[in-house]
Amino acid sequence: MARACSVPAVILPALVFGLACGHEKVSIRCEHPGEWPHTAGAEWTARVIATAGYERTGCTGSAFVIDTGGTGPSGHDLYVWGWRGRVPPNYSKRRLRIGGAEIQYDRLRATWQAGERVLWVEAGPTTRRLLPLHRVRRLIRASLEVD
Repeated sequence: MARACSVPAVILPALVFGLACGHEKVSIRCEHPGEWPHTAGAEWTARVIATAGYERTGCTGSAFVIDTGGTGPSGHDLYVWGWRGRVPPNYSKRRLRIGGAEIQYDRLRATWQAGERVLWVEAGPTTRRLLPLHRVRRLIRASLEVD
C-alpha cells in the first residue's frame, strides 16, 4: 500500500510557500514554458548569477541567458543552468582549475561541481563558441560561495 504524504497542521503555512512532502517549489519569471524555471536548481542558479553581478537577460525554459559584457568575435552572452547532482566524470578531457573548481569544457560548454550542485554554461544566442573561461571567473567563484 502506498503511503501518502501527511502534513501536520504546524506545517500548513509552509504549503503557502510551495513546500510539500519535502519538495521545494519556486518560480522564476521565464518567457518560455518549461519545468526547470520552477525548480530549486533554477532558484540557486539565479542567486549565483546575481551574486556574480551578471544580469539575466532571458530564460529559455531550460536555462537563463546572461550578458557577460564586452564585444568581439567570441560574443558576449551565455546560457547558464544548474541543479543538484554530480558533474559527469568524463564530460571532457579539457580541464582547467579556476577559483578552486575543476572546469571541464569543450568549444561550446563548460561544467563544474559547486558543492552538491553542478553548473553548466553554454555559448549563448549571439555567441558561436564558449567564451574564454577567465571571462566567467566571477560566475565560477559565486557558484562555489552560494548555498
